[in-house]
Amino acid sequence: MASKLFAIMALFLSICATANAQEISDILFGQNNKENYMGQYNYNGKRKNGFGIERYKNGAVYIGDFVENEISGRGMLISLKKGISNVDGAFVYVGNWREGKKSGRGVCYDASGKVVYSGKFVNDKPSESSSADGKNRFFVIKDIGKNLYLGEMSGNRQDGFGLTLNESGEIVYGSMKNGVRQGIGMVFYSPEVWEVGRWTDGKFSAIKNSQKANADIASFRASNKEQNRIMREQLFAAAENFAQAGLTVTTMVNEIKGGGASSGDGGDEAVDGSVPSGKSKSYYQAQYDKWESKARNTYNDRVRHKVNAKTVGDGRVATSDAKLLRQYQKAMRQVRLQAQKEGFSIPQSEYETASF
Repeated sequence: MASKLFAIMALFLSICATANAQEISDILFGQNNKENYMGQYNYNGKRKNGFGIERYKNGAVYIGDFVENEISGRGMLISLKKGISNVDGAFVYVGNWREGKKSGRGVCYDASGKVVYSGKFVNDKPSESSSADGKNRFFVIKDIGKNLYLGEMSGNRQDGFGLTLNESGEIVYGSMKNGVRQGIGMVFYSPEVWEVGRWTDGKFSAIKNSQKANADIASFRASNKEQNRIMREQLFAAAENFAQAGLTVTTMVNEIKGGGASSGDGGDEAVDGSVPSGKSKSYYQAQYDKWESKARNTYNDRVRHKVNAKTVGDGRVATSDAKLLRQYQKAMRQVRLQAQKEGFSIPQSEYETASF
């Protein structure tokens, strides 16, 4: 039974990861961008050295420190397709590196953002039992205010290493402490325009920048704001699939173990009158309503841009909105079908199947 459980979980995770791992790296870089690295180089511009973001052929993306072309220092690896080496069930690693291997303290997270291992690594492998301090930590991709945050949290606060897509268009990464940025980090206005600096209680002071950043950064913000809005929406849509993988695997485990629906008082009533072992109906309905709202707004935007497309830019926005609509519809369908598996009936919205 245990081997069967492991095999089914592994198969499901591999399917979900294959479908979505590529999305996060492509969204950050842009699918038509042939470059696989953006960030600092050494003095002759030939080796990655300093802060940077790199994507790999298997869809993984690394965000953090480089030393002479190798991952060294502190950084975050998201590898939904291949997983994190030497830690079963892990898809995200945040911590210290040395010459391309996990070395020193770090934390591994599963597909639902929960800690799999927290502790010390030696030569890329865990070297001790997982510490208890990881119980209150988790990895998220979520809206915080008007920004999208991808990184570590402790309780309800951003805490640890994380990347933020600001509403104004910048990609910001570095360390967080109690919800406020602290220490050395980097701000990307575009792949070629960036600044490295230090945050002190959330205030940023630039130390070094790319040559192109010497131009008016405000103009880059204005020209890239709409494209970054689209990127932000796409990344958030990919995040729902990322979280849904963990939710569905949990349900599958319950079914295999003979859990399924259980009867009792309290909670939301299922179709057959029982109370399922998973989330409540109100949870699924809230999730479905959230994605319906995004689909409805995107559908209306698509109509507006298509009708008023007088410029090349408007045409690009219309095409991107159509892609977003399909992603939101996929998320709606996943939530509705998941609720159905739990015994709940979520009415299908017209926007789940709307098309042009």
